[in-house]
Amino acid sequence: MREAAELAEIERARALERARSAAERVREEAKRAADQEIERARAELQSEAARLAISLAGEIVRANLTPDDERRMTAEFVERIGRPA
Repeated sequence: MREAAELAEIERARALERARSAAERVREEAKRAADQEIERARAELQSEAARLAISLAGEIVRANLTPDDERRMTAEFVERIGRPA
């Protein structure tokens, strides 16, 4: 009888260790998935912030661009594309 109780206790300890290992694997996988999602969201936010900054900069330039600025910029552009590379 004592031998059966000892075997049962050994099996219980093994089952408990398997359950702990499985729970740890699930936790690690969930953390990896969460970290990947956080990184994806961060990259998406950075991209959106850059897009908005470019859009705002364009609006500011258009609002403050004078006809003289346009002529000067056009002349500079033509000069640059006319130069050999």
